[in-house]
Amino acid sequence: MENWDDLRLFLATARAGSSRGGAEELGVNQSTISRRISGLEKRLAVRLFDRNPSGLELTAAGQELLILATEVEEGIDALDRRLQGRDLELRGPVRLSLPDVFVAPTAGHLARFAAQYPQIELEVMVDNSVVSLTQREADLALRMAGSPPQQLVGRRISPVKMAIYGAVEYLRGREEPIDPATLDWVRWDEEWRGAPPEAWIDANVPPEKTRGRINTSLGHAELVAQGVGVGIKLCYSGDADPRLRRVGEPFDFGFGLWLLTHEDLRSTARVRALMRFLGDALAAERPRFEGVSRS
Repeated sequence: MENWDDLRLFLATARAGSSRGGAEELGVNQSTISRRISGLEKRLAVRLFDRNPSGLELTAAGQELLILATEVEEGIDALDRRLQGRDLELRGPVRLSLPDVFVAPTAGHLARFAAQYPQIELEVMVDNSVVSLTQREADLALRMAGSPPQQLVGRRISPVKMAIYGAVEYLRGREEPIDPATLDWVRWDEEWRGAPPEAWIDANVPPEKTRGRINTSLGHAELVAQGVGVGIKLCYSGDADPRLRRVGEPFDFGFGLWLLTHEDLRSTARVRALMRFLGDALAAERPRFEGVSRS
């Protein structure tokens, strides 16, 4: 087998019993899984899965490949463990792109990474737009999305939930449940119209209750904290701000927190080191991203 990535996709799909489950485990699009598995079956001239309503079931050929692929995986893992000690001496730049709202959640983790890997030069790009990893604008990107772009691979760290927040003083005297249609609102600028949070506001709040619009997360947070109006914010940041009070229960708009890189960069040792370190650190804070823990 000339392509370990194909074996890796096959293993994830076989273990999950579906292409969707394999895609979630590896942080890739489901269409990527399906296309690569079909290509693998064509090259091997065998059918690896039987498709049925309950999911995917391995054929006899698939069972045989599962045994062989597992042995290859175990060998690669063993090699990776032997080489892991060399990561302490990794050197060179790694460029990480993240939106402004994720600066606070990542800053402490990045400081610890820099201390552990002193010869890696960490470059952080704060950017709310879609960054191009194919053109090497960045090596890694932390983004909130429903699913990653097809050409990118990585890790879905956590579901991300949002809620309505307002300044404590602005909401003083209002008891739950609060009708959102009675509140003033700070919203995102027109570029974000149609995004799930904005679509929810359009459906539930009269247009005349919009008091302002802004195009950055930090600016949005400040306007809400100063009492201009309420807004929909990430539970992670809203719950951590003592100036704010949450209104109602969190929304699940289907967003996930993704740490992504390009397929061509995933084997680069310093990129892999940052992806593993930051991904594990953020995954440990999953209750806060889901709005369960407010500490």
